[in-house]
Amino acid sequence: MVDMIPEDLIAYITCCGLTENDARVYLHLYRHGSSNPSQIAEGTGIQRPRVYDSIKRLMEKEYVIQNLDKKRAQYQITASYLILEDIQRQINSLMDAGQELRKFLKKFSPSSHQLKGFFKYNSDRPLRVALLELMNEVQKELIIMFGGPMDLANEPLIPTKLLGHKATEGVKVTLLLFVDHKNWKICVDLQRHKVEVYHIPEINTETMIHLIDEALLSIATIRIKRTKTQERIHIMQGHLYRYLPEAIKTHHYLLTTFQRNAVPLQTRLDDIKKSSAELSQLLWTESTD
Repeated sequence: MVDMIPEDLIAYITCCGLTENDARVYLHLYRHGSSNPSQIAEGTGIQRPRVYDSIKRLMEKEYVIQNLDKKRAQYQITASYLILEDIQRQINSLMDAGQELRKFLKKFSPSSHQLKGFFKYNSDRPLRVALLELMNEVQKELIIMFGGPMDLANEPLIPTKLLGHKATEGVKVTLLLFVDHKNWKICVDLQRHKVEVYHIPEINTETMIHLIDEALLSIATIRIKRTKTQERIHIMQGHLYRYLPEAIKTHHYLLTTFQRNAVPLQTRLDDIKKSSAELSQLLWTESTD
C-alpha cells in the first residue's frame, strides 16, 4: 500500500537538492524505519531501479545509511536534524539572495515599471503580485470595479485590508461592485474604513477592471472564469497596461459611466434588508447607536 505523503512536505525536502522520489523515499524511511528496497518501492509507488537511485543520493548526503547486520540490504535515516539544518541553510541563503536582489532593483529601478503595452498571464500569481505592488504605490486615487457578484472574503486579487489601510492613509479608494447577501458585511466594514463603496448592476461576470491612481499609473483588465470545484478565480487572460494614455482614457470613461449610474452602499442595503434578518438587525442597531 502506497503511503499518503503531504505534497508540501515533499516540496520542502526537495529544496535540499533532492528529487521528488528522493523525498518520498526519505519520508517513507522516517515513517517506517529500516526498510529494504522492495518495501520502499511498495510503500512509495516508485520503481525499484529508481529507488536505488534515490538511496544512492540520500546516502551521499548522509541522510540515509545502510544496515550491514541484515542479510538483505536494509536502509534507514540518520539523525533527522541533518536535513533540517540543510533546509534552514537553504532558507538563509535565499533570504540573503532576496535582499541583495531587492537592493539592486531599488538602486536601478525595476524594469517592470518601464514596460509599455499589455501582457498575458497563464495564472493569477504574476498579476496578483503586480496589482499588490501597484496598490501599495498608489498615493492619490484607487478605483476598482467588479463586473458581477464577488465574494470579497475569498477574492485572491483584492486585499480588502490593504484597501482599508490606503483609505485611512488619505488615498481616495472607490469600490464598485454588485452588493449582495454574501459580500455586504465586508462592504460595510470597508466603508467604515473610509472606502467609498457603490452598488452597480451585474454587467459581465467575466470582467474585472482596476484603475489604479488618477495619475494614470496602471490598469488591469482581467477575463476570469469561476470554477465549481474551486473557491478561487482562475484567470483565463489578464492585461496589465502601463503608461498607455489612450487605453487608460478609454477605461476611465467606462468607469466614469458606471460611477454615474452607481447606487450608494446604504441605498443598496435598504433595498435588500427586507430579505435578510441579519442585515435588518445590523442596520437597526447602527441607527440606535
